[in-house]
Amino acid sequence: MTLEQSRSEECASRAVEEESNEPVSAPRVDAAECAAAFLIPILVAAVWMLAAGAGLKVLLGGGTVGWMIVRVRLRFRAVRTADGIKRQRCPTDEGWGMQFADWEYDPKWDRRLAAVLAVIGAGAFVAIPVVDAPDGILLRLVVIGHVSLICALAVFGVAQRD
Repeated sequence: MTLEQSRSEECASRAVEEESNEPVSAPRVDAAECAAAFLIPILVAAVWMLAAGAGLKVLLGGGTVGWMIVRVRLRFRAVRTADGIKRQRCPTDEGWGMQFADWEYDPKWDRRLAAVLAVIGAGAFVAIPVVDAPDGILLRLVVIGHVSLICALAVFGVAQRD
């Protein structure tokens, strides 16, 4: 039994409990829709690649778009009901992301983070006249300095709000 089939059966069992007309899972419909959602962008990219003479990067881009569409499609499950096939969103369980988001920390770390970011930003700006480097490195130092100082101000502002 694959992961997709087990998810589909779990969703169908939840749907049976919620509705009185007892929907039944449709794993073949799920698989066909996911395959179509993945293959159609690849085929469009392949036709474009052949017609325009583009490189293989276009095909890789089509596969990436297809995978993103499949990821969205996997949030829903096809369920057969008396009215036909419907898509139902399965409730997600709390994963590690939700547990990490609920993590509490000591607010004193906000001010320390702001101080570290300010030191990094100031150090990047001080290094510009001191370092004898090509323009690409100097531009990176300017970007690092600006981003660090802006983040330091944002973190300090959030720390002052509490």
